[in-house]
Amino acid sequence: MFHIFPKSQRIRRALGQGPLLGVIGSTSCHHVNAPEACNRLGTWLATTSYSVVTGGLPGIPKAVCDGLAVSERIFHLLPFFWPRPAVGKTIRTGLTLYGRRVRLAEVCDIYLCIEGGPGTAHEARLVNARKLPLIPLGAFGGHAAREYRDMARPQWVQESDWHDIGDSDGGLHQSIGAAMRILQAFELAYNKSVNVRTGNGSMTSDCDSLWSRS
Repeated sequence: MFHIFPKSQRIRRALGQGPLLGVIGSTSCHHVNAPEACNRLGTWLATTSYSVVTGGLPGIPKAVCDGLAVSERIFHLLPFFWPRPAVGKTIRTGLTLYGRRVRLAEVCDIYLCIEGGPGTAHEARLVNARKLPLIPLGAFGGHAAREYRDMARPQWVQESDWHDIGDSDGGLHQSIGAAMRILQAFELAYNKSVNVRTGNGSMTSDCDSLWSRS
């Protein structure tokens, strides 16, 4: 598992039970079909047990949240004094975007990287440093494409799904479909691990293998 700082532990408790999905990406949708594809992902997430955590900015994260549209399962980490999004719960952390990125990279169970520029690259580095699962949807371009190119397929991800999330020729909806299958596999393993931890048995979780990046 991983260790998080005391303030992040308080944030994690405020976010409630997992699985928590961190969405990092561009603050504006660069691909013309990105909003529709991200809306589709959000709509699917509404059928799962995931809660979504974002940095509270527009663009890709907002498009996912617009599709989810379940306020009690949407959380935004934002510095003090920044305007809060209309949908979801806002948790204030620090005074700068840098500090917010650090917290965001510590509190989720799994992360999606979609498009993205320098800020997303910073968040991805923080997530990677903590060895948490990061799924870059390379087909969307931006930093996600660079992350996908440089990253080895995690062992728990099917080869076909890994191919599809990065295949720009297959289109964004193919990438989103593969992301859904990856997240579903993670959700099943996560929920099984929770059942083990809260039962009478010892913690021998299928989810343990998911914390490793390869």
